[in-house]
Amino acid sequence: MQRWRINAGCCWFLGSMIWMMPWSFLSMAQEPLQPEPLQSGGVIRLQPLPGERECPVITALAISPQGNGIAVAGDDHSIRWINPLNNHSLASVIAHRDWVKCIAFSPTGQLLASCGNDGDLKVWEVSQDEGLKLLIERSAEHALFGVAFASDNEIYAVGFGNAVYRLNIAEDQWGVDHRCDCKDLRAIDISKDGRWLAYGGRDGIIRIHSLVRPDHALASASPPDSNQPSKVSPSLHYDRILALRFSEDGRTVFSCGEDRRLVQWEPANNRVVAHMEIQAGKLMALCPLDNGLIAVSGSDNTIRIVDLNRAAMVSKLVGHDGSVAILK
Repeated sequence: MQRWRINAGCCWFLGSMIWMMPWSFLSMAQEPLQPEPLQSGGVIRLQPLPGERECPVITALAISPQGNGIAVAGDDHSIRWINPLNNHSLASVIAHRDWVKCIAFSPTGQLLASCGNDGDLKVWEVSQDEGLKLLIERSAEHALFGVAFASDNEIYAVGFGNAVYRLNIAEDQWGVDHRCDCKDLRAIDISKDGRWLAYGGRDGIIRIHSLVRPDHALASASPPDSNQPSKVSPSLHYDRILALRFSEDGRTVFSCGEDRRLVQWEPANNRVVAHMEIQAGKLMALCPLDNGLIAVSGSDNTIRIVDLNRAAMVSKLVGHDGSVAILK
């Protein structure tokens, strides 16, 4: 099995392994890379929980804004808090009653939100010394697949239904913020400035909602002014969208899914900026890099670095023995 030299920086997750690589290594890669032996420290393999025999399948991950911790979760229903400097586990909690599907840090890194197949949304206080302490627990009508912070006080979540849920922590308000006409939502993201909410799922369409009031104050204590999306994309995908991500400047949204397409869409002009058919399995994760490059991965156990503007493959990273479901 071929493996690649990787160092701390950008993280890729699959099975019970965490791979890490610096952004600069990826953004500078303009030719196919040559396989090299994997150096120690590049991979973190999660061990089974006490009493368990199998290592967990990693299905969710988040890196703290300060870079001092990695939260990892999976099919053993637990969340692990790991020190990336020495790979030591700082804490481990049984967080859910089923697979954990998504976890996300608040902008300050003081809170961690998790959701999963059990339909629960949980908010945890994060401490380098004390680990994870449950702060809030709420339940949805169905499984939840994605969660994102709009601010330290406001969380949005989507899942196996047409509801977009909203939790206001300070006012202890939880419920359906609005509904859409897609009954299976798989991906959610909020722009870095907290102004825009994007989500997508089974119908291959991305919906954008404004999270600001007319005076442009962030809506940290109230839902959007209208339940109608600010922008609705054309049918970008022929099947489920499984991952989407705002660009750094928030002007475009990248998406990929079961149809093996990688798409960049510009909501302001409602146009597809670039797209690429990738001859692989289902595309399950993406991560925008520097210099216009995108990392994308999925069910064929391979990570691809592509130049989306040229619809060209830059390199492949091989060595995983299962689906690569998360890129950060």
